[in-house]
Amino acid sequence: MRSHLPTGLAVLSAMVVAAAAFGGPAEDSEMTRRVSEQLRRSAILGHLGIDARVHDGRVVLTGHVRTLSQAWEATDLAAKVRDVVEVESRIDLESRGGSDAAIGSAVKRSFEDHPEVAAAGLGVSVDAGTVTLTGKVDDARVRFAAADVAARTEGVVAVSDRIETPAKDDAFILKAVTAILGAGSFVRVSGKIQPTVKDGVVTLEGSVARLYDRKRAERLVLGVNGVRGVENHLEVKPMRPDLVIPLD
Repeated sequence: MRSHLPTGLAVLSAMVVAAAAFGGPAEDSEMTRRVSEQLRRSAILGHLGIDARVHDGRVVLTGHVRTLSQAWEATDLAAKVRDVVEVESRIDLESRGGSDAAIGSAVKRSFEDHPEVAAAGLGVSVDAGTVTLTGKVDDARVRFAAADVAARTEGVVAVSDRIETPAKDDAFILKAVTAILGAGSFVRVSGKIQPTVKDGVVTLEGSVARLYDRKRAERLVLGVNGVRGVENHLEVKPMRPDLVIPLD
């Protein structure tokens, strides 16, 4: 799966290759319970009554939220559950339908509360609730702060990131990506990941324990200056049930 942009996806990792074996209705019922418990315990989502159904490790989420950010949070929480291989969000955004001009103004006002985003002077355009962010930043990680702020704005239904970062050669990118995903990194992703780089596009091979780890690895790579895209071929290989997997 090639990703150029750190946007929220309705279907998380639809092409993910999973190495888990599923045990039929009983296993689906247990996974549904675990996903539902994750959602219920969330300080952000627990009161919203989001419904989860699981079939062969594939989660479908339904319900209603106010913002795109809440929908993203629900998808992330489901993806953190062991053995989940795909998350499809059918969650309805109750705040959709506002005027594009009003949404754009609200996003720009929200940027002012975040110095690193405000300083970037990003362009904001809106079409049918989809916010497109443009401009150049010195630090690629600013793109995530900007997208997250936009997603918390009522009326936003999607975020498209067209932000440019400083150009870097492949050797620089590979060194940075290897460091950030390596065993000595404070933000490392649990798994065995082998990155390669060609013309600014990073390819990720190997395996991770959870679907969320797959997504997080991609996000970390997109936070490296010079990265133009990500080919994510990471497999999801859940750990043994007796091993504890961190939830964040």
